[in-house]
Amino acid sequence: MTELLRNLLTANAPEAVAAFAVAAVRDVSGAEVSWCGLLHEDVLRMAAHSGLRTVRMANEWTLALGDGVGGRVAAEGRPLWVRDYRHDPRRAPTRKTMIDEEGIRAAMCAPVSAGGQVLGVLFAARRDVYDWSSAEITLLSELAADCGAALGRLRRGPARPETGNDHGPAFGEVLSLQRDVAEVLVASGDLAAGLTVLTRRLGLGTDVVDAEGQSLLGEGPAPEPVLFFAPLPGGSGERLQVSGVRDLSATERVAVQAAATVFGMQLGAARASAAVERRARRDLLDALLAEAADPRVVRSEAALLGVDLRRAHHVVCIGAHRQVQGPTGEPAPLSGAAVTQLERVVGLAYPESLTVVHEGDLLVLLPARAEARNPGGSIRELIAGRTLPPEGLAAGVGRRCMPLREFRESFGEATLALDLARRQPEPGAVFTAADLGLSGLLAASGSSRRTLEAMVDSTLGVLLEADRRDGSQHVHTLRVWLAVDRHLQRTAKLLHVHPNTVRYRLTRIGVLLKLDLRHVDSRFQIDLALRILEALERTTPAGE
Repeated sequence: MTELLRNLLTANAPEAVAAFAVAAVRDVSGAEVSWCGLLHEDVLRMAAHSGLRTVRMANEWTLALGDGVGGRVAAEGRPLWVRDYRHDPRRAPTRKTMIDEEGIRAAMCAPVSAGGQVLGVLFAARRDVYDWSSAEITLLSELAADCGAALGRLRRGPARPETGNDHGPAFGEVLSLQRDVAEVLVASGDLAAGLTVLTRRLGLGTDVVDAEGQSLLGEGPAPEPVLFFAPLPGGSGERLQVSGVRDLSATERVAVQAAATVFGMQLGAARASAAVERRARRDLLDALLAEAADPRVVRSEAALLGVDLRRAHHVVCIGAHRQVQGPTGEPAPLSGAAVTQLERVVGLAYPESLTVVHEGDLLVLLPARAEARNPGGSIRELIAGRTLPPEGLAAGVGRRCMPLREFRESFGEATLALDLARRQPEPGAVFTAADLGLSGLLAASGSSRRTLEAMVDSTLGVLLEADRRDGSQHVHTLRVWLAVDRHLQRTAKLLHVHPNTVRYRLTRIGVLLKLDLRHVDSRFQIDLALRILEALERTTPAGE
């Protein structure tokens, strides 16, 4: 905390001051989200943030003076707090959707002032309903006061850029910009915050894109032509690009190249952190699917990843449509770009969800919502129109589960439902546990389509092979015979054959299957296999 305040008071740019103040809020208050809005012409604009999940909130949040809770704080110069945003009449209608998408429920705000003038507002927020204590409100007000003091110092006369004795003003300008970008990145850990500093200093659009030109922050293509780009260190093809309508000066180009080095270092650190989190997610999945896992340990591991297993969840599996074939004929795994795209859209729609790549598909622990017992429709909307993979997607949704033991069952249903959905003629199909019928009973033990096919083959394989080879109708005869409750005459009539022919076929079937059709257990085994076969045939397109 002392180091954060020292950095705050020595920062040389308003955005850097805001970033260090935001970091201080997160460090000492336990808030899940924090941000700082600076006042520009009676409008609060986000200068720094931490903990935000949506790109929209980070890029589009503004608030007019007097509008909403934060705007009132800026207009009145006193702190305010909200226990539950969803039921607070002071919330700004224009920001309702944005706040809801971010999942923010409780917030407190304090004015950032210097010389009797409000310069901005410092926010701390949580994603649950929460009663802020007087000590927490006092702490936020003190941090806002420190932030105001630092901003006041800059308003009185910001420190001149370091020019150096031998390098001249241009070098000092590059060094100043690089330092400001680095300060914000260190304080917030957010590429978007660093890009905000660079954009404002250059007066041009900036973005970090991958080797294919796709924004790493989820933005669309640059609306203006790309003027210049600088590769990020690391050799993965990412680059910092600048777009606009004017050319960059030589000094600005050097500054962008220097900033690219800083962004590359931050991206490397973020990837290392992400790799650790991915391992933690896989470990959590393994624990949820293990029969002998200790519930207390599993809940603790989940809590560290922001997942509350006391809430009901659905397990959802999203994968490539059946037309995407790998070398073995199995559906190809999702590409890294496809996973990134899906994780982004799922995270925006369900901020409290958790995603794990599992055997080439994306597995989602989806928090259940009271207003929708079955999230199949929402998942269908999420995967519709995705550009990756080009052939489209399919998804399976498991049952609503609360006790830990039910996660295994929901996972089994989700994988089976995905297997059935991806075999539909058109991409975009979503099967749920309710669509599985009898097959869903088997999914409780984790049965996949291959498992079901193996069960059918072990019981009826010899009959299916004989029908394919000889043109016989053993399987059809069994279906009709069992459907009419083993009535010989009615079976013969429906098959348009003599009753003796039915007797002969049944005798032959018993021999081939090595089962006595007079025994109820044998008939149950056959009937179950026939029903599973029918479900598999119904969900397999013709010609496959």
